[in-house]
Amino acid sequence: MSSPASPEKPRHRVRAFKACQRCNQRKVKCDAAQTGLPCTRCKVDGAQGCAFISSRRGTYDRWRSVKARARTPQSNSTAETRVESTSPDAGQIEGGSPNTQLASTVPPASARSNTLALGFENFLRQGGRDAEGLVGKYGLVLLGDSSPLTFALKELQSDKRDKPSGNTSEAVDTDLHVTSSRSGHPSHLTAADLNYLHSKGALTAPTTECLDALIQVFIEKFYPLCSIVDRSEFVRQHHSRSLPWILLQSACLIGATYSDASILKKAGFKSRQAARRFFYDKAKVLYDVGYETNSVVLLQSIVMLTYWGPDLKGYWNPCSWVGVAVTIAESLGIHRSAGYSTLHKDKGLLRRLWWMIAVRDAYCGTLLGRPFRVNMSHSDGPMLTFDDFGPEDRPTTTTNNPDSDDQATLYMHYQIQLAKLSLILRRIVNTRFNVGLDSTTPQALRDLLGQWRHELPAVMTWSDHGSSSSIFSECLKILYHHHLILIYLSRGDGGTGPASAGLANMEVPMSEIAESAAQTIASTSLSLMTRSMVHSLPQEVFPAFFVAGIVFFRLIRRSPSLIAQLGQAALDNCQIVLNEVRDCWEPAFWGMRIFEFLLAGLNKKNHNNGLAEKQDLTVVSSSETVGPDLQRQMLDETPTTQDHFALQNAVEMGPAIHNLRNAAQQDTLLTTQLYDRFLDPDNYFIMPTSLADQDIIDFDMPQW
Repeated sequence: MSSPASPEKPRHRVRAFKACQRCNQRKVKCDAAQTGLPCTRCKVDGAQGCAFISSRRGTYDRWRSVKARARTPQSNSTAETRVESTSPDAGQIEGGSPNTQLASTVPPASARSNTLALGFENFLRQGGRDAEGLVGKYGLVLLGDSSPLTFALKELQSDKRDKPSGNTSEAVDTDLHVTSSRSGHPSHLTAADLNYLHSKGALTAPTTECLDALIQVFIEKFYPLCSIVDRSEFVRQHHSRSLPWILLQSACLIGATYSDASILKKAGFKSRQAARRFFYDKAKVLYDVGYETNSVVLLQSIVMLTYWGPDLKGYWNPCSWVGVAVTIAESLGIHRSAGYSTLHKDKGLLRRLWWMIAVRDAYCGTLLGRPFRVNMSHSDGPMLTFDDFGPEDRPTTTTNNPDSDDQATLYMHYQIQLAKLSLILRRIVNTRFNVGLDSTTPQALRDLLGQWRHELPAVMTWSDHGSSSSIFSECLKILYHHHLILIYLSRGDGGTGPASAGLANMEVPMSEIAESAAQTIASTSLSLMTRSMVHSLPQEVFPAFFVAGIVFFRLIRRSPSLIAQLGQAALDNCQIVLNEVRDCWEPAFWGMRIFEFLLAGLNKKNHNNGLAEKQDLTVVSSSETVGPDLQRQMLDETPTTQDHFALQNAVEMGPAIHNLRNAAQQDTLLTTQLYDRFLDPDNYFIMPTSLADQDIIDFDMPQW
């Protein structure tokens, strides 16, 4: 009997064959070493670009890796559970790109852009210093340049100012391409996180037909208005079914916003609002769990989520998402000219991202009355130019012609001009509504708008009368007049300050300018509806119709009847647009309810004021049959004795005439007889006055 300490015959470890990238990521057996590339699994699944993984042998400290595994004994079981938790539609949507690496194979810090943060994160990860999870799944989101933490880290940068890390540059260059394929999940997620995501449907894609239709709408309608993705890379990832989950769900939210209703009905959604809620909830769950570790992908998705809401019963609204986007963008340093964008391969994409965040911040903050999240005094990034757009955005035949009316040229002009216009909007809001932030006069603000319009390219100009040549110039036209209204529209609360004083000195011109701008906005509603362009407009345009409606409501309230009717017609035009977009722009619903509330209150007030006049309506109508002489006597304070009986009789007979008219509304013959016998001037004043005391009068017509 051998003792327990007796040596056993050593067993030779059988070395596994080398696997391809896709099988290695899925932790499944691969026969590429025996059969060659592509392997059998990739052939069956139709995956393209089957390639061997790159060996890491000899590139890391194995003893340190063993110690790290010893500290987390449950890591193996968790990893196995993670691999089995794939999307229910994995058979249709997995596939992966040959150049796409799983995000879990790259440490989250490798995608970090700031060299200071990257060096500090790597330091914490080395030697077990991050046992308490200090770095986190997103890496270190450091503060801005004025933070003492940044001061301390910059002490190390003085010797390496012109020597950026080679690994950092490589990671930054491939930042957009390091995304997780849908056949695997990031390593920081637990089995409970994945089960929760599956239960919420966040890892389930729409049907292939619905997904293709929504992505096509995203590219054709939303991308020209908001170019926050690399279009060619986005389309490539969609075709290879490797779009990051949060980016896919966010893009579907945008697609549901701008798509035709028939697409959503065919996909099984009851309404556009239901489809938008469906995809928004999925994207928000992915954000809450922290599924995505790529900061740029996360930033792109959050910008899309600003197009949901606001839900006035909750705290998450467009301004909330803008605040998150600003935090991530500033941590990446894309708001600075010498920051993340200088190290990134696609500087133009990041610049477009930053300016779209600034645009969304300006217009969402103005609509909801929230403070701006972006502090433009901390940003020195240059304004957008044609060079910031990718080569796929530039037409091949008109690259050197900025005045071309090509579609690509127009939407690049639009996004550049929208960014410039958002800066003017910030000054308007700070001057008019934020006390002490800006003392610019209304005339100076109007001069800024005029200068901006004067500098517009020829293809983006418009005429104040009639529709514009393109949807982009039509949008700029509406926004221009929207800003004019904000400059000259009085607050209505008796506010004081330099801006209010400037408006008080020019009350009549202010009213005329605001009403003229509102009329221009209202006149575009008919053109937009007849040309079916409403659902193709950017959301930044819709608040203009609400603001114009406020101008018309004030016109209705203070004007005589005829002018009030014209104001009501113009207000109806604005409400038509708001009613049309209420299923894709939530504030439109609340705007409609607010106008209903205001008009109901106005009608009630008018009803109460005119109640006495309504009771005397029959007296006035009776006086019209008396004749000019008697009318003058009735208006005189002291009627003559000769006609006093006739005047008193007419007053007393008022209720009787009113009752008779109501009784004879549906009998033409009776109405004629009543006029002949009762309203005729020759018989009117000899009738007995005692009839006026009776509520209901029965007439025997033959006696009359």
